[in-house]
Amino acid sequence: MSAPQNGVRQRRSRTIPIAIASVVGVVAIWSGLWGLAANRAGAAFDDWLAQQGHAGRQWTCPDRHIGGYPFALRIRCDKPTFQGEIAGRQSTGNVEGLLARLGLDAPRTIRVDLMGPMHLRADNGDYDLMVSWAGLRVAASGLPDMPRGGEIEATRLAVTLSQPDAADLNARAAQLSALATPNVSDAADADFDVKALGVGLPTLDGFTGGNDLIEASLNGTLTHADLLSAPTVARLEAWRQADGQLQVTGLSVRKGDFVGQASGVLALDEAHRTTGKLDTSLTGFEPIAERFGIPISSVRLGGLLSSLLGGKKAPTPQAGNALRLPVIFSGGRLRLGPIALPVRLDPIY
Repeated sequence: MSAPQNGVRQRRSRTIPIAIASVVGVVAIWSGLWGLAANRAGAAFDDWLAQQGHAGRQWTCPDRHIGGYPFALRIRCDKPTFQGEIAGRQSTGNVEGLLARLGLDAPRTIRVDLMGPMHLRADNGDYDLMVSWAGLRVAASGLPDMPRGGEIEATRLAVTLSQPDAADLNARAAQLSALATPNVSDAADADFDVKALGVGLPTLDGFTGGNDLIEASLNGTLTHADLLSAPTVARLEAWRQADGQLQVTGLSVRKGDFVGQASGVLALDEAHRTTGKLDTSLTGFEPIAERFGIPISSVRLGGLLSSLLGGKKAPTPQAGNALRLPVIFSGGRLRLGPIALPVRLDPIY
């Protein structure tokens, strides 16, 4: 009996070191692969910074740290800064910090948590913007060649403009998601979905006569969208010349008793002003119309005639019914059905 037992002991004594050596080997190989991935992530990040610099957008990432071993990559930047063009103005900005996460199993998808506040200001003093939030996360897929989709989620968002007559804004939650579909050009058509909940905009309260919070949603398609470039004046002009459109599938806004819904197509004209038409349905619009001296009976009559001429069933013209009529952006002016509103549409850039 002693001989078989000795053989078992010998086999066990050989098996344990082999198992330990195998585990050590796997850990060493995995550590090497993770280190290689971390080096590549750092190099890709440097390449992106250089690419942005060549395009006129200078980013800095002081005190960069790469971690996340063993199953992910985390790149942390403390107090990153930005210099570049925003809406035709050279601007400077900074944020408290960012943390980017990449899974080793999905390296083309990145999630970024931003730590606020963010301070953004025009070098010529045209604006000075402070943005704070409780949570702000950005996710993007399809990197680095062509983004295929992305999402931005924010909670307890607050925006403050440090200039006279500025409109402060705050929101309980906001979300933007987009999915790009490449087309025959170098750009893409991007389907988007935007939601904003519990939005407070004091400036708008003066128009509506109440301080109810806003619940809004918007979805549609942005055609000929260059998702790789920042929205500079040059890019906006290229988008306009490519016949880019904002195709609104559904817009919904609720504030107190007012409920507005719309769909249509918007673009930019040669003078860089908004042009196009939205077909709207407005409920609870009467108090707003009275506040601005809009003859509601004429508006209702215009909606009735538009429905009849368009071969549609016209709504019964009774108080409380939703107004269904077009909002037309044309020639720098705004029309609500048959009524020309005293609103001038300034060039966007």
